[in-house]
Amino acid sequence: HLACQKRTVDREVSIHNFPFPVSDSSVVANQIAADLTSPSITASNKELQMILQTVLEQLEPIDQEIIALRHIEGLKSSEVAALLEIKQSTASTRYLRALNKLKDGLANVI
Repeated sequence: HLACQKRTVDREVSIHNFPFPVSDSSVVANQIAADLTSPSITASNKELQMILQTVLEQLEPIDQEIIALRHIEGLKSSEVAALLEIKQSTASTRYLRALNKLKDGLANVI
């Protein structure tokens, strides 16, 4: 079975050899806006996405990445920390601070 060029152990490739796709602020904004839908928000969804994108762009790139990995990829804090090669406490703290900045930026909108 090793010579048949089908599923073999010799052809396996680790998923950890490939980098995660870069998530820009518009992707994160679209995902968060989709999670916040209600009848009143649906009417202004594009405006909300633009505001979210603006607020996200004000965050540091690592904070944007942490939010993307947590919300879009659905990773746990420990997984994010391992992927970004930072301490889990640092990943958790950065995540909470980034969420607070998002909350403050959206306070006047929602």
